[in-house]
Amino acid sequence: MVDEVKGADASGLLGSIQVDRVSLIYRGGGRSSQWPVLSDVSLDIAAGAFVCIVGPSGCGKTSLLHCMAGLLAPSSGSIRVSGGVVRGVSRARGLVFQQFALFPWLSAVKNVEFALAMRGIQRHERRSVAMEYLELVGMSDAADVLPKALSGGMKQRVALARAYAAAPEVLLMDEPFGSLDAQTRRRLQVDLLRSWEREGRTIVFVTHDVEEAVLLGERVVVMKTAPGEIIRDIAIPLGRGRELGSLDTSEFRQCKGVVSEALSRERA
Repeated sequence: MVDEVKGADASGLLGSIQVDRVSLIYRGGGRSSQWPVLSDVSLDIAAGAFVCIVGPSGCGKTSLLHCMAGLLAPSSGSIRVSGGVVRGVSRARGLVFQQFALFPWLSAVKNVEFALAMRGIQRHERRSVAMEYLELVGMSDAADVLPKALSGGMKQRVALARAYAAAPEVLLMDEPFGSLDAQTRRRLQVDLLRSWEREGRTIVFVTHDVEEAVLLGERVVVMKTAPGEIIRDIAIPLGRGRELGSLDTSEFRQCKGVVSEALSRERA
């Protein structure tokens, strides 16, 4: 059975996120040039949860994620991560973009070591620790390869390893698999689920793809546009340990139908 999520209390826990009545207005050159992007958005995310956000283009999904990351400041309202108010960027909040954002002059392992250096890990320890993260994403065999020699999927695996190595309390992902081919995308989705189950890190994942959202998320948050608001918060009762075989079950199809219907009503 698919249920609405009724704002579970996530306060005070390492990795929890509370979005409290957040609105965001973009302003142009004049006083009359204002574009409301988000309106009175509230969302509670428990530590260790995997939440996907879907909605039509322009609904503010990415803007909301950037507010969580501290890249944007809300016009009103507040966001707390692990109980602390978000004010600017922090290593406690990792962000993974659709673009791979690797340092092209550094090998795969050196890209991961960079994150470890930012954490203060001693130089003599970095390679062995970085190799553990590359192993986690299946990239240890390409540790010494430069990004230019890697495929898109391999680059994104390295980007994920670097994000994990930074040890953020929450991982914020903005359509990270959107530019990849279908086969690579599916493989990385399963890898991400396995890594999440192992690491237990809070993940907020923005996507346009309903099937991806239902496969990955414990919850799917549906947004509407003009301005962006949350219209549904849907629990996905598929449990952990999902594989691609979940796509063929009646439970998966039911969940996908509920999310798709919510989006269709918004677009109608």
